[in-house]
Amino acid sequence: MAKVKSEGSGNVYKIMDTRTGLYSGGGTYPRFSKKGKIWTQIGHVKTHLNQFKAVPEHWEVVEIEMREVAHIQAEDMFKPEETKGYSSRYVVSAENWEVPPEIGAKGSPEWTAHVRKMQNGS
Repeated sequence: MAKVKSEGSGNVYKIMDTRTGLYSGGGTYPRFSKKGKIWTQIGHVKTHLNQFKAVPEHWEVVEIEMREVAHIQAEDMFKPEETKGYSSRYVVSAENWEVPPEIGAKGSPEWTAHVRKMQNGS
């Protein structure tokens, strides 16, 4: 694979096994999973890979672009909700989320799908 110069310092990195599409969990004997480990600096990935005598040809470093998609007041993220068996519980609230216009108008199917993804941590 060709080496591509990275633009932007806000990116993160993962190591992918191209045979399985799974990501490394890091460590000397890495386990691979759907989520894997995230490295915040390319230098840390290089240091990690240098611990191996040889890096398998089927491993690739994946650079993931990080970008802002919404601004949410931290206090609006959680609200108390009475639940059976507990005095109170905190649940994610989307009432005051500011979502970029390209996502769609507040209440639209696109906006609702975006908010649900954020609530689920995806």
